[in-house]
Amino acid sequence: ATTSGSVKIKSVNSGTAGVSGMLVFSSGTTSSGNSGLIMIGSGVATKGRGGAITVSVGSGTCGAGGTLNLHAGSSSYASQAAGQASIVGGTSSAGTGGLMWVNGGSSTAGTGGAASVMGGASTTGTAGAAKLVGGTGTRGGDAVVQGGYGNTQGGGALLVFAGVSESSTGGQISFMSGEGQSTTSGMIAVRSANAGDNGSTGKLVFSSGTTSSGNSGAIMVGSGHATKGRGGVMSISVGDGTSGVGGALIMKAGDTTDDNGGLATLTGGQSSADAKTGGAIGVVAGAGT
Repeated sequence: ATTSGSVKIKSVNSGTAGVSGMLVFSSGTTSSGNSGLIMIGSGVATKGRGGAITVSVGSGTCGAGGTLNLHAGSSSYASQAAGQASIVGGTSSAGTGGLMWVNGGSSTAGTGGAASVMGGASTTGTAGAAKLVGGTGTRGGDAVVQGGYGNTQGGGALLVFAGVSESSTGGQISFMSGEGQSTTSGMIAVRSANAGDNGSTGKLVFSSGTTSSGNSGAIMVGSGHATKGRGGVMSISVGDGTSGVGGALIMKAGDTTDDNGGLATLTGGQSSADAKTGGAIGVVAGAGT
């Protein structure tokens, strides 16, 4: 009618100049067939919570902390894939599914540990992908990537880099909103956060890289084609202000030290419909009161 007895498996404490004994839980080897499974789990609870499972490395007072390694099995047979490693939060029939956290270790006086999610390396083939994907549901789950909070120093940066290539083109970065299979596709918003009481909002920089031999990369901004509707509007405007002169809008072609300067062209839209005119160009100075 009460709690069942606990089972403890541990080695004896070491002496003053030794190491405590190692524990090994392993199934046996086999020359033909699969080796045996190892299953570790807490029991099912009828009117309570399932028992927790904790795997942790003991703390130490000298040297680096002990390592915790979880490693799926390798395979050397033909083209078979190596073993899969899965860490999944618990399921719920009526509430929210269990969280799954991957955290770097904390530090009281130094830098906290990094948390890395990395695809596997390959010697002769394509390296494995690293994916961060929201879950499937009546509304898809969000995938959030965010820099850390800073108390007295700056907030953590969010850096997205494509891969470097030694002998070919570097990796591509693509940002694409979700498709609406029967309605509107999702919006992409790129903006800096609002400023505090005594600061300026962060600037946005869209620039191609420099080159020591060859042309620098083009920057192309445009709305998509419409089959049974109008092409999307493209608007470039400077925000309003309540103090000082209005913000400037500058569009300038490139300089050169070798040939003619860059051409600046502003063209109205073309119309191929009968008895219709091409788009007008209007240049209007600002009004003053």
